[in-house]
Amino acid sequence: MILLAQVFRKLTSGWNKRPLTESDFYRLCKKLHVCVIEDGSYDMVGKGLYMVIESVPTIFINDKLKGLEKLWVMFHELGHHLLHTPETCFFSESIQHKAQSEANLFAAVALIPEKIVRQMPLWEYYELDEFATRLLQIRLEVFELYSL
Repeated sequence: MILLAQVFRKLTSGWNKRPLTESDFYRLCKKLHVCVIEDGSYDMVGKGLYMVIESVPTIFINDKLKGLEKLWVMFHELGHHLLHTPETCFFSESIQHKAQSEANLFAAVALIPEKIVRQMPLWEYYELDEFATRLLQIRLEVFELYSL
């Protein structure tokens, strides 16, 4: 994971330094020649999907997603592109499958940088929904395992 972190930092100067945004996601996708589709013109069964279609890496995002959940799915699917090309990967919060776990780790670090993790006592003052709590748990695991 530490070697991968060095690769990710080269992609964007903000990775693990600040929370990445939707603009960062689209900028990275453009740089990496990844097509992103989130227009609702298809029948999306899940939250997200990464696949290669006729040699074009493509990320599908369910257009009903909003806020932090949407960002997590976006960076999760981008993680699949960076780590698992050319496999087809459906979004899953599962940690049972290595590919899903790795994509979750990539997304968690992209959205919650180390300096925020180090301020964890502050989180006690926030009321977190179930989704944010899960993301935070994943991020804490990354920090504990890899000091990232």
